[in-house]
Amino acid sequence: MQPFTDSGTPLIAEFAVEAHDGQLSMTFESAGGRTKNGPRNRDYVPALVVLLGRLAQRSAVIVSAAVESKKTADLPLHKRLLTDGSIQLSPASDFDALRKRLTSAQGRIGQEEGAPKAGNNRKRMRLVLEVPGYGIADGPRLERDLAAPLLVDDLIASLKSLKVHNSGGKPAREPIALLWALGRLAAGEGRLFDWPEFDKEVGDLLRDFGASAAPRYPFWHLGSDSTLWERHNLAGPPTAADTDARAGFTEDAAALLANPVVRAESIYVLRTEHLSDLADQADLLDRVGLAGVAERAMIEIRTAFDSVTKATLPSLPPDTLDKMTAAVRRVEQAELRKLVVGTDDTAQCALCGDTFPLRYLVAAHIKPRSQCTDEERRDLRNVAMAACAFGCDMLFELGYITVDKDGWIRTAEAMPSGRFADHVTLVGTRRCSAHRPGTEPYFAWHRANRFVK
Repeated sequence: MQPFTDSGTPLIAEFAVEAHDGQLSMTFESAGGRTKNGPRNRDYVPALVVLLGRLAQRSAVIVSAAVESKKTADLPLHKRLLTDGSIQLSPASDFDALRKRLTSAQGRIGQEEGAPKAGNNRKRMRLVLEVPGYGIADGPRLERDLAAPLLVDDLIASLKSLKVHNSGGKPAREPIALLWALGRLAAGEGRLFDWPEFDKEVGDLLRDFGASAAPRYPFWHLGSDSTLWERHNLAGPPTAADTDARAGFTEDAAALLANPVVRAESIYVLRTEHLSDLADQADLLDRVGLAGVAERAMIEIRTAFDSVTKATLPSLPPDTLDKMTAAVRRVEQAELRKLVVGTDDTAQCALCGDTFPLRYLVAAHIKPRSQCTDEERRDLRNVAMAACAFGCDMLFELGYITVDKDGWIRTAEAMPSGRFADHVTLVGTRRCSAHRPGTEPYFAWHRANRFVK
């Protein structure tokens, strides 16, 4: 499978997650040689950093890492190992340092004794993994989850297409169960729920609001969408004996739903798409602790605007939320583009310095939005810069170029191919016009976490 960056840019690299010798493992294909589309797996380095970061988000353990290529197929495992022991990953890990550790160790593997210099350090390798929430049969699910982050639009689409089960004109069970789970998540009570608790509380809700009182079915069936809901210690709908069963939002879905605006939009979709015939929706929202969510979301949006323009948005009724899919992102992007790119017909790229029509410029986050704190996301004047779509935006995002503490553009040792290599060389002689004290902390993050050293 091909991985994507947080903003959806495809990376030219291949990986797979599968069961191997009774363990979950990820194979990462080698780089080098050419295909009809250019160098094979040319984004080996940035793709590996991205995948290590997503494994860290899941508190994964790298049990072992080893080269696994045709040339080394006859070597025993201990001669192919890239690490001395297991590695516990966390969001605080230095992924670029770990990437260097894994790649630099490859150079001598498979070489003749006494070889004058190290060989290829972009070999095919296998990482044996332990990932909480993923069993030996969950390779395909982990592969999908690592390939690309769940985006707001994906989440809303999942909720709109939710498979619901109802009978005799009764309200559907699944949206009521999700509203209960959203209420628990909003109250800070976690994303996973024990079956006995779910059975009692959701069962009471289903009965009180006229749905078929069978909570075991939504507990299980919501997991048919693996991007939204995950299940543990279950082989089917739970019974009274499944006291250790757990289910709930996936880590990616929970992270998105932690945002009040996304949560409000999700609630609106569940109400209008799946519970439109339920007369006492207000009572249901009050019961699960979600009353007033739309109003709080409006406050969040006003705060985002006010932090930039000091303007005040007019009060918006809750029913406008159906027009606001990924509203928080769009609010930020509109203001971001106005601040960073401007309103003239043309503007300058902060990296290459060339002037372009606005349609060829993007307000590029210096530090990815997914990695920013709430405070940083609202720092719209400093968190982004104008970058052109003719190479600068992509090269910065993939880490081939960065900006040092003095504002000079620095280039990576590993160069992209073709025209982009020439572009890297060109911008490497310039100062970045977006560098200033306010933006330096974000450039420092990029140097530490994205730059391909």
